[in-house]
This record gives sequence, C-alpha cells and structure tokens, in this order.
Amino acid sequence: PAGLLTLLVALAIVDDLGAVVVIALFYTSELDLGALAAAGGILGLLVALNLGGIRRLLPYMLLGVLLWLALLKSGVHATLAGVILAFTIPMKPKLDTQRFLQRARRLLDEIAQVQAKESCIVLNDHMRSRVTALADGVRLAQAPAQTLEHSLHLPSAYLVIPIFALANAGIPLELSAPGNLLADPVALGVVFGLLGGKLLGITGFVWFTVKLGWSRLPTGVGFSHVIGMALLGGIGFTMSIFIAELAFGGSPDDLLMAKTGILLASLLAGMGGYLWLRFIAPAREEPAPDPS
Repeated sequence: PAGLLTLLVALAIVDDLGAVVVIALFYTSELDLGALAAAGGILGLLVALNLGGIRRLLPYMLLGVLLWLALLKSGVHATLAGVILAFTIPMKPKLDTQRFLQRARRLLDEIAQVQAKESCIVLNDHMRSRVTALADGVRLAQAPAQTLEHSLHLPSAYLVIPIFALANAGIPLELSAPGNLLADPVALGVVFGLLGGKLLGITGFVWFTVKLGWSRLPTGVGFSHVIGMALLGGIGFTMSIFIAELAFGGSPDDLLMAKTGILLASLLAGMGGYLWLRFIAPAREEPAPDPS
C-alpha cells in the first residue's frame, strides 16, 4: 500500500536522526567550551535568518560550514551540524497554492497574448520577462528546505552514499567467515539487534500508539504490513557502519565482525521483509484496532 511506503520513509528518516543523536550523546570527546559557544552563536544567526524571512540558501550554507567547523573543534560529533542546519532552513513556501495558481495563470495568459504576435521568447523582452516572473513564482511556491533536498538527492544517492559504502565496508569474503560469525558475540549482537530489535521495537511502538489512540495506521495498512515494514527497518548500512567505526575503531577484529553482522542482518532483513509483504501480509491483513 502507498501509505506503507510513506510510513517506511518516515521511519528511515527518524531512524537516521536517532542515530545522529546517539553519536552526539555517546561518542563525544572532551568539550572545548569556546568552540561550543561559537557553535551556539552560529546557531543563533541561523535562527535569526529564519525568523527574518531570509529564504536564499547561500547564507544558510555558509553558516552551516562554519557550524560544522565549530562543532568539529568543540568535541561534539560534527554530524550533528547537518541536523541542526536542516531545522533552521525555512520549511514553508512564500506563495501558497492559491496565490501561485493565480499568478501562474495571469502570466501564462499574458505570454499567450504576446505569443500570438511573436513566437520567439528569446527575441521578445515582454515574453522573456513574463517567463522569468513565472520561474520566480515556481521558486517561491517551494520551501527552501524542499529545494535543497531536491538538489542534494541525486549526488547523495548516487555518489556520496555509494562512495561511503565502498570505502567503509571492508569485509573480506573467506570460507571460514560463517563459523567465526556464529561464534562471535559482537556479530551476533549486531544481527539480533538489527533483526529482533527493529522487529519488536517498531511493531510494538506502532501497536502501542494506535492502541492508545495517539495515532492511526494509513488507509489500507494493517498490522501484518507493519510487521513487514519492521523487518525492512532492520536493513542498516551507512549509519550502522558509521557507528561501528566509532564504537570499535580501536579494535579491528571487533570492527570486522560488526560490519559482517551488519551486512548479514541487512540481507536477512531485506529478504525477510520482501517475502513477508509479498506472500503473507496481503492474506493476513488486519484492520487497526479501534482506540475506543
């Protein structure tokens, strides 16, 4: 169901944010109060830009770089800078849907009137100005945060994440690996944490909130679908490897076992989630319980 896809995407976002919070809380070195104060001042400037109605992304990006440097020097893990920056970039468009439609229709009508006499936009200043105004309207109808997300999606999905995965996986494939994996507590802990922990945690939390009436499942989504989604939630690669690097950076053997456990758990979670949703969930779908 489409509602399940939306729920899964939201879960992935919250999961990554939770990982960043864990990094900030438990993998912070000694604090440099001066650099931390500088980071607080930069955060204040970012909030001021937001409250002042500044919608251009360049000032936010420049201050974001300075915030990253300040957090890096402060001892707090610098990954927190991206989360803080994202919360300060405006999330609301300047033009609502109705105003944008009115503006777009007016400009398109004016362009159509001129086009009857002159078909080439490049040679007609009046048409070119209207096209420019239409482009400005499109920009104002989108939130700056949405624009930034759209511009970063392709390089992030097809460049940054693959490079990170290839550079940090580092798992040698050996015939003796399965035996070592089954006997290693680090690898087993990672596997059971990603599989069992995500399955119990996600399913239990959704059931609990729906039962208490705090939330409701999307249309067409039953708890059998939630179980399949929870299995897919056990797929962990980039952030899991990142945290493993921080936790076991001083122990190469434990780091190798943790990475191997992450890879195995991700494969099992992906296959298990697919098979559950493909063959079991449609036949066993259950309506959400009535909170009353």
